Order: sequence, then C-alpha cells, then structure tokens
Amino acid sequence: MMHSNSIVAYWDGQFAFNKRECEILGWMLMNPKPVTDRQVKGELRYADMNSVRPRITELVKKGCLEECGRVKCLITGKRVRVIRVKARQAEPQMEMFRDFDAECDKQTGVDNHAATREG
Repeated sequence: MMHSNSIVAYWDGQFAFNKRECEILGWMLMNPKPVTDRQVKGELRYADMNSVRPRITELVKKGCLEECGRVKCLITGKRVRVIRVKARQAEPQMEMFRDFDAECDKQTGVDNHAATREG
C-alpha cells in the first residue's frame, strides 16, 4: 500500500484545491449519496448558491465529482444536476480521497468530520 504522504503529494501535484473545494469534497466523501448543488449549499450552511456551484463545477472538471442525473428543484421548479463522488476504482480511490481530505482539514483548519462524529 502507498504511504498517505505519497497519495497527498500525488493529488496535490494533479490538482490545486482551494479551501471551499476541500470543504465540498470532504463533505461529499463523508456523505457519499447523490445530491444537488442546493443540498450541498444547505448542508455546508452557505447563504448563496454561488458559494458552491462554481466549486462543484471545478470538482466535476477535475474528475473528483460527476453529474449522475437531473431532478426538479423543489425551490425553483427547474431541472437541476445531481452530483456524486466519482467512483473510479471504488475503495482504493476513496481511501486516497480520505487521506487527501484529512490533509485539507490540516491545511484549512476546517474539520469536515465534526458534525458526523457529534451527530
């Protein structure tokens, strides 16, 4: 098995993640169910859709998340995308993301897992 520092270095070399991308990806990893952008916004307690939508689009482009469908938004009535963590090679890939997420927690000072542990 590859050392976690090597995995983080790999991801760091592949992508430059900003703080909000780390928050979104960390939450998505801990809650690996398909969700809408609005659900991510609500769960992370942002007031504006523009706080998450561009970051989600960037994570889709980087191959970390994928669009997996469309649903009718209960707020706007419009059809919106549904996203999920992109499953490449299932468990090994998730382990790499978990290690990277822990490194993001250290760098940003945001613990994406606190709510999961408390609740």
